[in-house]
Formats: sequence, C-alpha cells, structure tokens
Amino acid sequence: MIIKRNNITQPEKIRMLSDAIKVSERFARLLIGRGISDKECAEKFLYAKFSDLSSPYSYDGVDKAAEIISYHVANRNKIVVYGDYDCDGISAVSILMRALAEKGADIDYYIPVRQEEGYGLNKEAISKIKSEYNPDLLITVDCGITAVDEIEFAKELGMEVIVTDHHTVGNTIPECTVIDPCINKNATPLCGAGVAFTLIRALYGDNYAKKYADICAVATVADIVPLVDDNRIIVKSGLEQIKRGYGKVGLNALLDVSGIDRKKLTSYDIGFKIAPRLNASGRLKTAHNSVKLLTTDDVTEAKFIAEELSIQNLERQEIGKQIFNEASVLLRGYNFADNKIVVLYGKNWREGVIGISAAKITEYFNMPTILLTDSADGMLKGSARSINGINIYELIATQRDKLTSFGGHSMAAGLSLPKNNFKSFFEGVNSAAKKYPPETFARVTVCDDELSVSEISADFLTEISLLEPHGFQNPIPVFCDKRPNISFNRIGCTNHAKGKTRIADAVCFGKWEQICAYENSRDKALVYTLGKNYFNGKEFNQIRIKKLIYEDFSVSYDTLSSRFVKFNYDASKIENLKTKLCGGARLDVFFGLDGYKNFVERKDISKLYAVCDEFEFRDTAVLSPGADFPFGYYGAIVVHGKITDAVKTFFDGYGAVYTDCDDRDKLLDGFSVDELRETYKLTRNLDGKRFGNASEAYKLLKSGGVELGYEKFCTYFYILADLELIKYDDSGILIVNNRKTDIKNSRFYRYIYG
Repeated sequence: MIIKRNNITQPEKIRMLSDAIKVSERFARLLIGRGISDKECAEKFLYAKFSDLSSPYSYDGVDKAAEIISYHVANRNKIVVYGDYDCDGISAVSILMRALAEKGADIDYYIPVRQEEGYGLNKEAISKIKSEYNPDLLITVDCGITAVDEIEFAKELGMEVIVTDHHTVGNTIPECTVIDPCINKNATPLCGAGVAFTLIRALYGDNYAKKYADICAVATVADIVPLVDDNRIIVKSGLEQIKRGYGKVGLNALLDVSGIDRKKLTSYDIGFKIAPRLNASGRLKTAHNSVKLLTTDDVTEAKFIAEELSIQNLERQEIGKQIFNEASVLLRGYNFADNKIVVLYGKNWREGVIGISAAKITEYFNMPTILLTDSADGMLKGSARSINGINIYELIATQRDKLTSFGGHSMAAGLSLPKNNFKSFFEGVNSAAKKYPPETFARVTVCDDELSVSEISADFLTEISLLEPHGFQNPIPVFCDKRPNISFNRIGCTNHAKGKTRIADAVCFGKWEQICAYENSRDKALVYTLGKNYFNGKEFNQIRIKKLIYEDFSVSYDTLSSRFVKFNYDASKIENLKTKLCGGARLDVFFGLDGYKNFVERKDISKLYAVCDEFEFRDTAVLSPGADFPFGYYGAIVVHGKITDAVKTFFDGYGAVYTDCDDRDKLLDGFSVDELRETYKLTRNLDGKRFGNASEAYKLLKSGGVELGYEKFCTYFYILADLELIKYDDSGILIVNNRKTDIKNSRFYRYIYG
C-alpha cells in the first residue's frame, strides 16, 4: 500500500511559497509537507548559515555552566569529562577535551568500559576518578540526567558537577548545574555532542566553536536526532568543513579507510560508514582509541588508529550477524499473535553489539525490539529500538518498577533489570505495546509525491539537493510513478537492473528476477528517490528504485514455479523445519496465477509479496515465494495448487495444509537421464557465453529449437551446476566441464527426486 507522507491540497499556499522563494510548485509542496510554509522558515531551512544558530543561552543552565568552567580553567583546577562510549559520547568528550585544553585547562576524561561498567555514571568509576585524578570539577556528557544518587556521591567526594545530557529527564533532576534540551520545550533536541558544542559556543564564541562543527556533525547524524533547526545547521557546516579539507585529521583518516571521496561526503556516509567505525572500539573493548583519533593532530597516528577501528568494525559486524541469526531462530517459536514487541534474552550475546542487532530485528519484523544479555554485575542489560509511532522510552517507562535503570529517547533506549524480573517485565511491556492500534505495526510504502520519471528536470534535481543533508525528520524525498515508461536491463550477471531516462540512470538493486517474472505486467508502480552517482571522476544523476509494485500483473506459470525450484537449490535451507509454530497470522501460498488472483480479489488482500523480501504478521497471500521466505513465523500455512512431492516435503516441515484449487499438472513428471544428457549437450553450445541463470540460458537455446519444457530445462540445468559440469567464472561466463560423475552426488537431485 502506498500512502503520501503529507497529502498537501492547498494550491494557493503552494503557489505563494513557490513565488516567494523562486522555486517550482512541486518543490514548494515538498517544503510544506515538512512543515515549512512561509518564506522566512523556508529560507532559513534551505540557506541557513552558521550565524543563524540559536543563542547558546536559550538552553537552561548554559550560562551557569560556562561561568563554572571558566572559573576552573582560569585557576588551573583539575577537570574530568565523563562520557558515554558510543559515537555521540565519544564526540562530546573529544570536543570538550580539545577546546578546553587549547584554552589552558588541566583536563582528562573517563569513559566506562561497557562490558564491565555498563552505561552512565557509576559509583565505582567516580571513586576511581577521585583516586586517580582528584578533580575539582566533573562534567558529564551524553549521560547523567538520571544519575541522581551517583552525582550526590561525587559531590560528597568534593567534586563540583555539571551534567550535560540530551536524554529524557526522569522524575528527579540531579541537584547540580544541568544542561539538557529536554528541559526546554521549544529548544532543538540536540545530541550529547551538540550540547557540548553549545557549551563551547557560550564559553568562547561561535568563531572559535565552529572548528568543532565537523566532530559535532558526525555525532548529530549518528545519534539520529532530528536534522532540523540547529542540528541541520551544525551538520551542513560540519560536512562543508570536511569537504573543503578542514576536517580533523582523524576524520580524514576514517574517510580514507572507508573509501569515501571527501568532496562527495553525505550524511549517509557518516551514518553507515564513519559512525560505525567510531562506535566499534567502545562496543568491543574501550572507547579510548576513538577519542584518541578525534583528538590527535598526528596524521600517521590517525591512519593507524583508523585502520584498527576498521578491523574492529568488521569484527563487530560478524558478531552482530551471529546475534541476529540466533535471535531469528528463537523467534521461530514466538507468539506473534499475542506479542506486539520482541523481547529476547541471549546468554552469551555481546552487550556492546546487541543494540545494532536489535535495530536489524526491528527493521526485519517491523516491531519494537528489546534484546537482553548477562552483564558483569549479574543483571540483565539490553538495548531497545522502535518503529515509527511507538515511543520506546515511554513504553519501557511503564515498567520502571521492575528495572534497575533505563534511559534513552523515542527510537532507542537502554535498560537494566534483575534476572528474576524478566518474565514480569516482558508481560508488562507487551501489555503496554498491545494498546497501540494494529495499523501501527503494518508496513506501508510512504512517498512524498507522485512524479513521472519522464517529468524529472535538471532544475528539479538542483532544488532537491537543497534539502540535504538528510536524516531523521528530514528524510530523502520519495516519489511514486504509477505508469512508468522505462525498460530495465540486467547489470552483468547480478540480480540488479538498470534503465535510462532522458535525465538520469535508473538503478534497481536486487529486483532483476522480479522484473523478469512480471515483465508482461501492464500496471506497475515505481517508488524511488533521486540522487547523484559518481564514477570515474564524473557525476551522474540517478533514480534509485526502492520498490516495484505490480497491481495488474501477468506472468507465466513456468516462470513462477521455476523461482521456487531455483530457491531450493541449497538443500541446507530445508533443515530443521520441524518447528512449533505459535504465530497467529495465516499465510496462503499459491503456485498458480489464476488461483492467486481469485483469492486476492475474494479476500481483498492489498499487498503483493512478489519479491519475498519483507513480510508482516497479518493474514496474507504470497505468489510463488522462494524457499528463503520466512514461512516459519506464520501460525498457519495453506498451500494452493498442484505441487511436486519435493515441494510438499518442504511445506510438511511447517505443518502446512493443502488445497487443489488449480488444475495444472505437477511441476515435474519424473526424471530422465536421457533428458539430462540432452540438456548437457545443449549447454555445451553455450560454452564461453555470458548469462546469469537457467532462464537466460533457455532463452538463448530456444531459438535453436530446444524441445525440453522451460521448467524441465531449469531443473536439469541446476543439477548440472550442482555436479560442477557447468559453472560460471567471476565475470558470469559459462564454463562447461567434461568429466565423469555420479548423479547422486548432486544434493539438488537428491532433494527433488528423493
């Protein structure tokens, strides 16, 4: 289902804004959809300069904090900055360390070790800081707003305390100087580094603070705070600083190891390439390397640290994949009928990585997710991520009586609880999640406007670029073309496709099979974004296809059935299927187009799962899914139509029931060695030619009079590939091998024919 993000139907208002700021009406409609409806707001949003930042004193506590810090710096008193171990906390620590040290401060920092100390202030760390540094002033960054007892403990030890944080304020505010944008209703919701940056602006002015905009920009993007108002100005200024070659040497080193062209840097690069590397050290060990990287001016040192962080990031990715896979297995027995939030415990999950895994599960299942694991103090500690429409902090807060600690914001949170509270916490937070309406959990395709790809102009592409940088609350504009006139060709031997329009290349990742299967369909919609691509030093306009939606589709039965056969190529995919299913949603599986169409019309099913790359926990139907479709998460599976014994064996593993609503013959009518030999002889004619799969091979041979049916040919083709009698090199060129082998060596043969 496609819905508009903001259905703006005020032509006069659109026209007035268009005339006022000299942009197209289509672009004016985009701005109004983002809540920008007058000339002053539009010009500030599009063209704001660093000097347009709000006064730092508009945030409560900044004036008092600046006064205290100035006193301690002037008197050479000892200052310690206490920060969090994620990218935001690391950046906030680095900004204060660099800025105050340059002004002559006697300053050090402390970042807790995640695996040993957990998040935020703790009394053991405060005692250690007292013993090692004996500070006169303790400044927290990106933490501290809920640490009431810990701050009292620090004060008892003789420290003056300033809390700078951006997380949700609890019932009690610490009795010290506090800066937290959450206290100011109309203030920009800064990240932790943004608060530290604002404090430096108050201390030493904008001209001095501006040189730290690059570090603050990275943290602002990484922490997913709204990219509007002050945050947008900071990110624009910081990115421009880096692009022009004035970024910190540590950030430049990260760009190099990440393969990013500095001049083409985007917020996407920050969020998915730079921030994960800065996060890696704190997630796996300690965050000291990341702080060192952002505070060093030694190019050689920065290079070595950046390379080490990249290695740690790869390790973090592997651990994250393992946690995701283990969590996915646990969810095979999850009661999705009664549970509206995923809450899982894994004994050996790495505490520093579960937040990333929680985010992946949230995206995959489209449900809020909390992952918990054992911590060094005997508690369960975890991370939570949410979906649009559900405030995860507020959801967790409903169970505060069962928790040792918690904190965060609407989309992400952290928490700690005793092990024996796990069951009651799960029941309580799930009960709170059930209060949200069912549509909150449904996937929808959101677009900003309808726009035919043929109508895209160079001027509009220029206007679109004014919306950058993109991020939370300023997403990349998404468009829909319901009658696209564009043809796609395969990119090499990949599952990607590319087309051309008058103004731009159109790229479609992971959709070639879908395009082939539905190539005769009349009505399809493209959901896409617009951007730039850079290749061989040249810049190209690009249409990036997010989704293909077929409404009135036409497809051959052979093509549909062969998709399932192909996906079953790896027999390991059907192992361990005897799983107890507890979900409540029903899945109807069709291997015949007519039956599918009739069912959809009768049941009013609005979503077509043609690609099988996403799913929801509601009754739905799927046409010719691949074997990698997540069948195991549905409570009831009904398979329609005539199927092979092998396919039936596959679905038996899920406890499926069967109907014969389709009169077609079975997919396969028995194996023939002679036909297999004939297929082998035919493929010898293709030796050295380039193509990507059995379907393309069949098309090439069809002109030569191949007599085998399409599906028979595909089946035999994959058996030959399994026996390595045919294979591809890296460039997708077919190579035919001539050697003897036993057909029973083919797992695919054994799977299909038993």
